[in-house]
Amino acid sequence: MQEVILRFQGLKFIVAKETECFWPYYGICFVGEYDPILSHISGSDVVIDAGANIGIFTLLASRKARKVIAVEPDPENFSYLVRNVKLNNAENVILVNEALSDYVGEGRIKYFGCSFRWNLYSEEE
Repeated sequence: MQEVILRFQGLKFIVAKETECFWPYYGICFVGEYDPILSHISGSDVVIDAGANIGIFTLLASRKARKVIAVEPDPENFSYLVRNVKLNNAENVILVNEALSDYVGEGRIKYFGCSFRWNLYSEEE
């Protein structure tokens, strides 16, 4: 798979070149969807990024927060998250390759075309 490096607000992000999901990057980078949340983060905060994907919010928050806990269940997204955190030397980020849910146990991920569109189902569903 070919990859490219996107640059945004002084950060670098490795992404798959063939991504079918440009719209989230557009919303984040050009529309400023994260700006209202980021404006409330202070240097003493611990931020949890539930569904961290490739780490865009994680890394933006890591510049302001004392610590960021980035949780991402998808193996492919998690591999990009790890690489992006290392690429940007974000030493205040804790990476967790798990899912968050009100269900305790094993589950499965169902994909809907790209890494930004998926759901987690318990084994009972």
